[in-house]
Amino acid sequence: MTIEFKVPGIACGGCASAITNAIKEQYPSVLVDVDIENKTVTVHSIQDQEKIRNLIELAGYPVLK
Repeated sequence: MTIEFKVPGIACGGCASAITNAIKEQYPSVLVDVDIENKTVTVHSIQDQEKIRNLIELAGYPVLK
């Protein structure tokens, strides 16, 4: 399943790394793609969408609903 989140706080590669690490720390096998220009995070996983959203927000990046 592919889940896309709009994350307006993404500004640089450091932001992308922080988000990726936060997700992969909990779910090491998922594929995470952070598009800095479009401010999106795409996750390829069978994990619950809300759990992944919470991980992104706990890393300090609010997700648009």
